[in-house]
Amino acid sequence: VTNEVTGYDGDRKVVNFSVPSYEDEDETNPAEVENENLLEFESMPADETIAYAIVCESATPGTLDVLYWCPLVSNKTVNEGDTFQLPIGDLICDLD
Repeated sequence: VTNEVTGYDGDRKVVNFSVPSYEDEDETNPAEVENENLLEFESMPADETIAYAIVCESATPGTLDVLYWCPLVSNKTVNEGDTFQLPIGDLICDLD
């Protein structure tokens, strides 16, 4: 991951994660956490394709602070002024 959405000048969002839980009863797979709050990125730039979500340590870009990244289930193209959303429970991070 080397850059964020070109032309987006909004804030990074604070993510509230759930308590870690296991998908399987015998806990052989990594525990998971998911977002407990709606994440909205307002005023997106024109004709950008979003393919990944990243979780960063810092509230501001400019430092190499990516803690987690994952591809979206499907790419999303946004138009100028659109709001890109990650609904509650859609950002799932494996803890391994």
